[in-house]
Amino acid sequence: MQHNPLAEEKPGSRRRLGEEVPAMEVVEVIATPRGVQPAKAVLVLRGITIRHAAAQTDYDRNYVGAVLNGRMVPGPKFKRRMSAFLELPEDELFRDRSEQMAS
Repeated sequence: MQHNPLAEEKPGSRRRLGEEVPAMEVVEVIATPRGVQPAKAVLVLRGITIRHAAAQTDYDRNYVGAVLNGRMVPGPKFKRRMSAFLELPEDELFRDRSEQMAS
């Protein structure tokens, strides 16, 4: 399995909210395995950490990371909260398993 440096937040490598993200990091997220949710790319593009998104949606950061990296299926409440936080429709932020398998 290929290592994805964006899958984890390392001390000292955190970005400030709104900080520009290098194009190669964006490409890495977009080209990640099919289980990764589109919401993760939105966070990266906006310079938002998983930790910050978790705090804003009132979820544990480990759960948020697992959902965004495709290791857990997001529940309806999580989808609603993340959609509200990112101000984007749920269907643009999350793919269900059948969509993931087709891509």
